[in-house]
Parts: sequence; structure tokens; C-alpha cells
Amino acid sequence: MLIYVSARGQVPASGDGLPVVSDAPPAAADVTVTVSYSPLVYAQPAPPAGVETIPGAVGWLGPRELTALARNPEIDQEIRRGIQWALRAIGLLRYRREFRFHPRSGQELEFGAGGIAGRAPGADTQTVYPRLDPAVIGMVHHPLKEEVLLARNRLRPGYFSLIAGYVDVGESLEHAFEREAWEETGRRLHKITYWGSQPWPASGSLMVGFSATAAHPEPDPAAATDEELAEIRWVGRDQLLSLPLAAPGSIAHTMMMEWYARGTRR
Repeated sequence: MLIYVSARGQVPASGDGLPVVSDAPPAAADVTVTVSYSPLVYAQPAPPAGVETIPGAVGWLGPRELTALARNPEIDQEIRRGIQWALRAIGLLRYRREFRFHPRSGQELEFGAGGIAGRAPGADTQTVYPRLDPAVIGMVHHPLKEEVLLARNRLRPGYFSLIAGYVDVGESLEHAFEREAWEETGRRLHKITYWGSQPWPASGSLMVGFSATAAHPEPDPAAATDEELAEIRWVGRDQLLSLPLAAPGSIAHTMMMEWYARGTRR
């Protein structure tokens, strides 16, 4: 089976809005990667002629749409497996496109069977595998009221989202989330608990979600922030849907909607 991936990191979509997984074997191509070994599923760059040349395809699906599909509880197991293959195909083709040289020797990488493990010429070079960059994101709850802390990033000021950032060297996931909240909002956290995770193959990251409670109820930060955020706001459920929010399919949107739904079921 074969999945095509466009230069923009999208896979072909069927008329039903699902990823197209072709029964065809891989064609001759500069890059072919193995997405699954049981059954055998390959990924290749999409043909330059366009989506209309791919049987069964009418458009494209990106990681955000695929992730939203994967979170739909009504999707059956076979379709869910195809979605996971598509997400993996996007990530592996991005890796092959961006990681071409060995980080120690600078020599061009050579890829063997599967197209994933890369080595440079010579017996002593370290094998290079796809890299994942862990990131944390989380919902900070008010200690006294049914409100959560939302923010607008200065680089993406058009919508509100959750506190997030990349994990630093030597940090645990929990410590990374605690540090990001302190640096960005000036608030200490406690009761940090794991929520869930979401792969983001478009950038090679893995988003790990947490829930926590702010240690103090004051509206103002307890310390100066790094000014990464343009606005920080406590938001109740009655305000949430009136704000521009992170797009559906993102882990931030899923976490916010889950919190909103818990309150409406009471």
C-alpha cells in the first residue's frame, strides 16, 4: 500500500474527507519510506502533476485535519489506522527532506531498507533516526473559581490558546510546564497532572498536555514575565466561546472544549 505526501506536508483526501491509502506498490522515486511493516505501507512524495492524478483523491488533508479525525470517537479502527499511517507518512517525509547530512561528519546520509535509518559512509558513524522535539501545553485552573488561564502569543495574536513551550535540556515534562507558566505568566503551579498527548509531524514535535492549578488567585503576575504573550486572561465558560480560539484539531482546542463540556453537563 502507498500514501503520497505533498510538498506542503499534506496527504490526498477522498470525497469522504478521509486519507487515501492506495493499494498500489511504491513506484520508482528518489525517496521511499516504510510507514508500516504489518501490513506493508510505504510513503512517497506526491506526483508533481497534482492530486487529480491520484486515484480516489479530490483534495488534501493536513496534520490538523487528520488529528481532528483521529479524535472522533465514531471513527472505526480501520479508518483510524489509516489516519495514523498518514500522520506518520507526513513526519517521515519531512524528516527525509530536512535531514540530509550527518551531524558529526557533515557527510550526506545514506538510507537503507525502510528509508528511515540514515548513515554516512564509514563504519564509525552514528546512525541517525527521526528526531522528536517534546513540547508541553496545559490548562491552568484558577484556584478559587471555575476559570482557566488563556493567552495570545505576540507572534500569533489572532487567537487565544493555552500556555505551551518546548522542553529544555535536563527537564522533566512536568518541570517544563511549570517553568513555561512561570516565565510566560508569572504564576506558580501545583497539582500538575497528565492529560494526554498529540503528535505533530509537520514540525517533528510531540505535544504533551497537562492540567494544573495556579498557586495564587491574584489577577496580576507574581513576577515579571518574558513578554512572549501579548495578553493573559482568566476566562470562564460563559466567555470561552465568544473568543477566537486555537483551531479545531489542535490539542489546545480539544482541551478547552473538554473543559467547557464538563461544565455544561452539570
